[in-house]
Amino acid sequence: MRSLLSAGLVLVLAVSPAFAREKSPFPKGTQVMLCRFPVIDVHKVIPEGVFVGVFPSGEVQVVDPISMDFVHAPVPAVVDTDNAVRTTWKWSLGTVGATAGGDDYAPDMDFKLTMKKADRSARIVIYPAGYRDEQADGSCSAWQTP
Repeated sequence: MRSLLSAGLVLVLAVSPAFAREKSPFPKGTQVMLCRFPVIDVHKVIPEGVFVGVFPSGEVQVVDPISMDFVHAPVPAVVDTDNAVRTTWKWSLGTVGATAGGDDYAPDMDFKLTMKKADRSARIVIYPAGYRDEQADGSCSAWQTP
């Protein structure tokens, strides 16, 4: 979780209006969204927060605690749906193994995040191959680099 917060803090500070006078590490027009999913169940793998960075070039990168734990870097995502009602991003971590000597792993872990444009409500679904899919509802807030 600390990795997500660190990466997220960098993203937020980079696009925050309070830091607009500083040179942003992101190209002008980059949109960053923080989607939060208040999940209390400790048996779920739903991340508490997901950062989505949409660059002017169309490139999309995602930062969440799961990707930071296993990949240690932002993960590329693709836009699956983008219409007047919603935007859906998808990304995959491929095979992920347990950390700290655990025996659990998922041979493939796919993610889908959908945000409704009207109210920025969001739903995340995680598809760990061989395990039950998990989903949660939340909301997103957005910033754009100056």
